[in-house]
Amino acid sequence: MSVCKVNDYRETDLNDEFVFIGKTDDEFSFNTDYILVHEADYEQALKALEKAGYQIVP
Repeated sequence: MSVCKVNDYRETDLNDEFVFIGKTDDEFSFNTDYILVHEADYEQALKALEKAGYQIVP
């Protein structure tokens, strides 16, 4: 998987096999950090991130 920032979303082919565009109240985002983990490791990942000082937003 790769994360890319595009200048113009009209250049993004939403029919490609894998496409994700994140949107928050403030932005269309590839500026937010996304961390993908296996479901079995979810709780352990949350604890590790919180311990490291990250704010977790479910």
